[in-house]
Amino acid sequence: MGFCLAYIDCDDFKQVNDKFGHAEGDRLLQAIAGVSVETLRRSDTIGRLGGDEFAVILPETEQRDALFVIDKLQHKLRAITRLRRRQVSFSIGVAVFRTIPGSATLAMEFADRLMYAAKKQGKGVTVWNVFGDAKSAPVVWHIGVAGARPAQRASGVSPLSTT
Repeated sequence: MGFCLAYIDCDDFKQVNDKFGHAEGDRLLQAIAGVSVETLRRSDTIGRLGGDEFAVILPETEQRDALFVIDKLQHKLRAITRLRRRQVSFSIGVAVFRTIPGSATLAMEFADRLMYAAKKQGKGVTVWNVFGDAKSAPVVWHIGVAGARPAQRASGVSPLSTT
Protein backbone atom coordinates (compact mmCIF):
# COMPACT_ATOMS: atom_id res chain seq x y z
CA MET A 1 0.00 0.00 0.00
CA GLY A 2 1.24 3.46 -0.83
CA PHE A 3 0.84 6.78 0.88
CA CYS A 4 -0.37 10.31 0.17
CA LEU A 5 1.28 13.66 0.71
CA ALA A 6 -0.79 16.83 0.92
CA TYR A 7 0.57 20.36 0.65
CA ILE A 8 -1.66 23.09 2.09
CA ASP A 9 -1.35 26.82 1.37
CA CYS A 10 -3.33 29.39 3.33
CA ASP A 11 -4.67 31.59 0.54
CA ASP A 12 -4.51 35.35 1.12
CA PHE A 13 -2.91 34.87 4.53
CA LYS A 14 -0.75 37.96 4.01
CA GLN A 15 -3.84 40.14 4.36
CA VAL A 16 -4.29 38.89 7.94
CA ASN A 17 -0.80 40.05 8.88
CA ASP A 18 -1.23 43.33 6.97
CA LYS A 19 -4.67 44.19 8.40
CA PHE A 20 -4.50 42.75 11.90
CA GLY A 21 -0.79 42.42 12.67
CA HIS A 22 1.64 39.55 12.93
CA ALA A 23 0.43 38.55 16.40
CA GLU A 24 -3.03 37.83 14.97
CA GLY A 25 -1.42 35.99 12.05
CA ASP A 26 0.50 33.84 14.53
CA ARG A 27 -2.70 33.11 16.49
CA LEU A 28 -4.46 32.09 13.28
CA LEU A 29 -1.56 29.78 12.32
CA GLN A 30 -1.73 28.20 15.78
CA ALA A 31 -5.49 27.70 15.39
CA ILE A 32 -4.98 26.14 11.95
CA ALA A 33 -2.34 23.77 13.36
CA GLY A 34 -4.55 22.88 16.33
CA VAL A 35 -7.60 22.13 14.19
CA SER A 36 -5.42 20.08 11.86
CA VAL A 37 -4.02 17.94 14.67
CA GLU A 38 -7.53 17.40 16.07
CA THR A 39 -8.98 16.51 12.66
CA LEU A 40 -6.28 14.28 11.20
CA ARG A 41 -5.94 10.63 12.10
CA ARG A 42 -3.41 9.44 14.67
CA SER A 43 -1.36 7.86 11.89
CA ASP A 44 -1.07 11.15 9.97
CA THR A 45 1.70 13.69 10.47
CA ILE A 46 1.41 17.43 9.87
CA GLY A 47 4.21 19.95 9.82
CA ARG A 48 4.60 23.59 8.98
CA LEU A 49 6.87 24.07 5.99
CA GLY A 50 7.26 27.77 6.63
CA GLY A 51 5.19 30.89 6.28
CA ASP A 52 1.62 29.80 5.64
CA GLU A 53 2.30 26.38 4.14
CA PHE A 54 1.83 22.98 5.75
CA ALA A 55 2.44 19.39 4.69
CA VAL A 56 0.49 16.31 5.74
CA ILE A 57 1.78 12.76 5.36
CA LEU A 58 -0.99 10.16 5.20
CA PRO A 59 0.79 6.79 5.52
CA GLU A 60 -0.69 3.57 4.13
CA THR A 61 -3.56 5.56 2.66
CA GLU A 62 -5.31 5.08 -0.67
CA GLN A 63 -6.60 8.00 -2.72
CA ARG A 64 -10.24 7.66 -1.62
CA ASP A 65 -9.37 7.65 2.07
CA ALA A 66 -6.94 10.56 1.67
CA LEU A 67 -9.58 12.67 -0.09
CA PHE A 68 -12.06 11.90 2.70
CA VAL A 69 -9.56 13.02 5.35
CA ILE A 70 -8.52 16.14 3.39
CA ASP A 71 -12.17 17.04 2.67
CA LYS A 72 -12.92 16.88 6.40
CA LEU A 73 -9.83 18.97 7.14
CA GLN A 74 -10.77 21.53 4.49
CA HIS A 75 -14.22 21.94 6.12
CA LYS A 76 -12.79 22.35 9.62
CA LEU A 77 -10.16 24.85 8.44
CA ARG A 78 -12.80 26.92 6.67
CA ALA A 79 -14.92 26.87 9.81
CA ILE A 80 -12.08 28.23 11.96
CA THR A 81 -11.35 31.07 9.53
CA ARG A 82 -15.07 31.94 9.27
CA LEU A 83 -15.36 31.91 13.05
CA ARG A 84 -12.46 34.36 13.26
CA ARG A 85 -13.90 36.40 10.37
CA ARG A 86 -10.76 36.03 8.28
CA GLN A 87 -10.88 35.81 4.49
CA VAL A 88 -8.47 32.89 4.23
CA SER A 89 -9.12 29.79 2.15
CA PHE A 90 -6.97 26.72 1.61
CA SER A 91 -5.46 25.44 -1.64
CA ILE A 92 -4.45 21.82 -1.22
CA GLY A 93 -2.45 19.53 -3.46
CA VAL A 94 -2.77 15.82 -2.74
CA ALA A 95 -0.13 13.57 -4.25
CA VAL A 96 -1.07 9.91 -4.36
CA PHE A 97 1.86 7.49 -4.27
CA ARG A 98 1.02 3.88 -5.10
CA THR A 99 4.72 3.08 -4.90
CA ILE A 100 7.56 4.79 -3.09
CA PRO A 101 9.04 7.60 -5.25
CA GLY A 102 12.76 7.70 -5.99
CA SER A 103 13.38 10.40 -3.38
CA ALA A 104 11.69 12.62 -0.82
CA THR A 105 12.47 15.59 -3.07
CA LEU A 106 10.44 14.09 -5.92
CA ALA A 107 7.49 13.53 -3.60
CA MET A 108 7.65 17.05 -2.21
CA GLU A 109 8.01 18.70 -5.61
CA PHE A 110 5.03 16.73 -6.98
CA ALA A 111 2.78 17.70 -4.04
CA ASP A 112 3.96 21.32 -4.31
CA ARG A 113 3.05 21.48 -8.02
CA LEU A 114 -0.40 20.10 -7.24
CA MET A 115 -0.90 22.76 -4.55
CA TYR A 116 0.00 25.48 -7.06
CA ALA A 117 -2.39 23.90 -9.57
CA ALA A 118 -5.11 24.27 -6.91
CA LYS A 119 -4.27 27.96 -6.49
CA LYS A 120 -4.42 28.39 -10.27
CA GLN A 121 -7.96 26.94 -10.24
CA GLY A 122 -9.12 29.88 -8.11
CA LYS A 123 -7.92 29.02 -4.61
CA GLY A 124 -9.82 27.16 -1.93
CA VAL A 125 -9.88 23.85 -3.82
CA THR A 126 -8.05 20.56 -3.67
CA VAL A 127 -6.21 19.14 -6.68
CA TRP A 128 -4.99 15.55 -6.61
CA ASN A 129 -3.03 13.32 -8.95
CA VAL A 130 -1.31 9.94 -8.97
CA PHE A 131 2.48 10.04 -9.07
CA GLY A 132 4.10 8.12 -11.90
CA ASP A 133 0.96 7.76 -14.03
CA ALA A 134 1.83 9.61 -17.24
CA LYS A 135 -1.76 9.34 -18.51
CA SER A 136 -3.28 10.84 -15.38
CA ALA A 137 -4.16 14.52 -15.32
CA PRO A 138 -4.67 16.56 -12.14
CA VAL A 139 -8.22 16.45 -10.81
CA VAL A 140 -9.95 19.32 -9.01
CA TRP A 141 -11.90 18.33 -5.91
CA HIS A 142 -14.40 21.11 -5.13
CA ILE A 143 -15.62 21.39 -1.57
CA GLY A 144 -19.35 22.04 -1.21
CA VAL A 145 -21.49 22.95 1.78
CA ALA A 146 -22.46 19.32 2.43
CA GLY A 147 -19.19 17.81 1.25
CA ALA A 148 -17.16 17.54 -1.89
CA ARG A 149 -18.77 17.82 -5.30
CA PRO A 150 -17.82 15.24 -7.88
CA ALA A 151 -14.26 15.59 -9.09
CA GLN A 152 -13.50 16.97 -12.53
CA ARG A 153 -10.37 17.25 -14.60
CA ALA A 154 -8.54 20.49 -13.95
CA SER A 155 -9.13 22.89 -16.84
CA GLY A 156 -6.10 24.73 -18.08
CA VAL A 157 -3.78 22.50 -16.07
CA SER A 158 -1.53 20.17 -18.00
CA PRO A 159 -0.65 16.76 -16.60
CA LEU A 160 2.13 17.16 -14.10
CA SER A 161 5.47 15.61 -14.81
CA THR A 162 6.75 13.08 -12.30
CA THR A 163 10.39 13.53 -13.21
